[in-house]
Amino acid sequence: MSYFVYILKSQSANKYYIGLSENPERRLKFHNTIEKGFTSRYRPWEISYTKEYESKEQA
Repeated sequence: MSYFVYILKSQSANKYYIGLSENPERRLKFHNTIEKGFTSRYRPWEISYTKEYESKEQA
């Protein structure tokens, strides 16, 4: 199973978020719709970087 490290960039502020996911596109949608937490304050987000790894441990 592949895992991705991803970096999101806020389109409304000079903020970045680094995450790990099996599906970065699904996580982007989550971050753009969540009601609480860091990412909810700086929506909308866009993916600025992804890198695929073979395992969670490598990522």
